[in-house]
Amino acid sequence: MKRLHFVAVMITLALAGVSAYWLTRSGYEGPCATTQDITAAAMAEDGSDQDALIDHAMIERRDCPR
Repeated sequence: MKRLHFVAVMITLALAGVSAYWLTRSGYEGPCATTQDITAAAMAEDGSDQDALIDHAMIERRDCPR
């Protein structure tokens, strides 16, 4: 019975470790690595949304090489 509890605890700890890694890994590529923000601005339906998204993209990309 103790062995079964030990195995259950070890499996739980392993799953917790993998979950913590998965949740904390960095998926951020940086503003210079993608063009999704420009695409979102171009596809915005509302004019005010489009202006705001373009402004945000320009601010995020101000340090990117041209």
